[in-house]
Amino acid sequence: MILNLENENTSKNKSLAVRSFVGLILAATGVTALIIGLRGGFWNPLYLVGGGSGLMFIGVSVIAPLLAKPFANIVGWPFKKVFKTSGELAVGNIKRAPRRTASTAAALMIGVALMSTIGVVTSSVKATIDDVIGDSFPADLVIRSQQQGGDPNSISGGVNRDFTSKSMELNELSTVSVLRYNTADFFGEESFEGLGDIGSLIIAVDPTNLDEVVKLEPLGNSYNNLAQKNTVYIQQDMLEDLELSVGDSVDVGFPNNQRISLQISGSFVEKFDSDYLISLETYEQFYADNEDTIIFAKTDSGYTLEQSKEAVNELIKDYPILKVQDTGELIDEAKSQINQVLGLIWTLLGLAVLISVIGIANTLTLSISERKREIGMLRAIGMTKKQVKRTIRVESIIIALFGTLLGILMGIFFGWALIRALRDEGLSQFSISYVQLAIFFVISIIAGILASALPSQSAANTDVLEAISTE
Repeated sequence: MILNLENENTSKNKSLAVRSFVGLILAATGVTALIIGLRGGFWNPLYLVGGGSGLMFIGVSVIAPLLAKPFANIVGWPFKKVFKTSGELAVGNIKRAPRRTASTAAALMIGVALMSTIGVVTSSVKATIDDVIGDSFPADLVIRSQQQGGDPNSISGGVNRDFTSKSMELNELSTVSVLRYNTADFFGEESFEGLGDIGSLIIAVDPTNLDEVVKLEPLGNSYNNLAQKNTVYIQQDMLEDLELSVGDSVDVGFPNNQRISLQISGSFVEKFDSDYLISLETYEQFYADNEDTIIFAKTDSGYTLEQSKEAVNELIKDYPILKVQDTGELIDEAKSQINQVLGLIWTLLGLAVLISVIGIANTLTLSISERKREIGMLRAIGMTKKQVKRTIRVESIIIALFGTLLGILMGIFFGWALIRALRDEGLSQFSISYVQLAIFFVISIIAGILASALPSQSAANTDVLEAISTE
């Protein structure tokens, strides 16, 4: 009998060793793919980052049984101190069946990992919004059409030029800078991004005051060269990708089959809604619209922000389609759109967590059925029903915490990898919402308690004599 137990333990240890080796290989492969993707050594880093994250996820899942024992020792320590015998038995049960512990926690780990990843990404996006609008938009007020919704890139609906002229006469405003969005086709020796029936987005600006309302870090810290007729500023990264430089010319197709060569008179560093800027004067040669897309304004030093905003609102009464926002409101609007999408995602992921709770409950029920004789013996030597319930409850909480911790750690890492991969798209800030992580831990404890409700009651009601007689 002893020999059989030794052989069984040896077999289990060998199986765990093989499983751990496979898991480490998968995780290492995933890390390698991530490193290559994040270093930009691949044409689309998101593919490698996504594939590497997936391999890491599988690898961690495979080696999870190896982590179950040390986790139970560490997290179980306070339970053993507080609940004595019940805590000791709960920790022992987890250490005795690490595979069962890992498989039971797997569903919760997946759900929490997805929630943590999304939490990190959304928190980072919000931090980027604060950073971009706070640092790159020194304008005090933004005026645009309500038809644009929350999308500043939309060219549907605009600001009537009559309103623009009147706003420039307000004493409360020291600067009124106009931006007009439209599309054009760029042609050259190299292919431009955004070509097609629609063309590339192009923005017309006022070179004399653009730098007062938008910080794009132009070449020479000035847009003076853009004031020259038939010139264009191109974003620096795009300029390098196209292997062009300041002083070169590029052919541009405008409406009504108009085609002209624009001289690249400068460039700018920061990412903006478009990679191409032209002057209002150049714009008016090719477009016959009578609306501006958006207006940025600064408050005169002799007035407060509230006074300038009130003056603009008074003017807007005759143009009900328009709205004015300060930068704080602009930030709140952008974040509210993220929160709307996030609400739907949290609901779906919440269902996934609920399913994982049911999984923990089912596994505990099966475990109790397998340990029926053991529970009967414990009851026979004096263990109370309350202690039995507590043992199952503690075991369930530790399993839930195990899945939650692994999920959070992987979610933070995957979120960081995604933000790094998208840094060229403007996501410059990495942020973690520690409040969210604390909520996840609280939810995991509640989930553990709920999952143990029925199994613990079943274990406590075990018939002692019947259990002892079970073979």
